[in-house]
Amino acid sequence: GVQVGYVDQIKLVKNSSSEYHVEVHVLIDLNIDCIPKDSTASIFMTNLLGDNYVQIDLGNDDNFLHDGDVILLTNQALIIEDLISKFAFNK
Repeated sequence: GVQVGYVDQIKLVKNSSSEYHVEVHVLIDLNIDCIPKDSTASIFMTNLLGDNYVQIDLGNDDNFLHDGDVILLTNQALIIEDLISKFAFNK
C-alpha cells in the first residue's frame, strides 16, 4: 500500500519462438534495496476508470534484487470488462 516507484516503460517483445510477452520496466526508489529475488509482481486496478498499479508481493529469498534484475514470477492483470462479461453473459 506504499508507493515506492513507478512504471517507466511497457513493451511488447517477440522472442525467438515468435511468441510475444510484455515487459514492464519499473523504477523503484533507491532506498528500497531489500526486495527478495523470489518476489511476485501483479497488476491490479485501483478503480473502475482503469487506473492500474504494480504490486510486489515479497518472497522469502535471502538474495535481493539489484538494478537491472528481472522478476519472473508474475500474475496477469485482472480485466474488469472480462469479469463483467462473465457475470452478464454466463461465459
